Amino acid sequence: MRDADAGQSLMPAIGQFFDISEKRAVSIFIPGADGKYESRKDVLAALRVLLLEKMAQQIDDSVKPGWSTPHIEELADA
Repeated sequence: MRDADAGQSLMPAIGQFFDISEKRAVSIFIPGADGKYESRKDVLAALRVLLLEKMAQQIDDSVKPGWSTPHIEELADA
């Protein structure tokens, strides 16, 4: 979003949609807001990281209660 003032009002909803903080939404979707993400490539990279985090969280949430983490890691190494 190029218009920071207009985009700022959307950040709570965008944060809620992506299940991230409003501050993180601002840093990703308003270029240069925190000096990190200034180009489209930067934004796309940040979205990829967010997607990977969400995928990892889904895996963590789906681990069965009786399984220990070392057991899961053994399966991954197999």
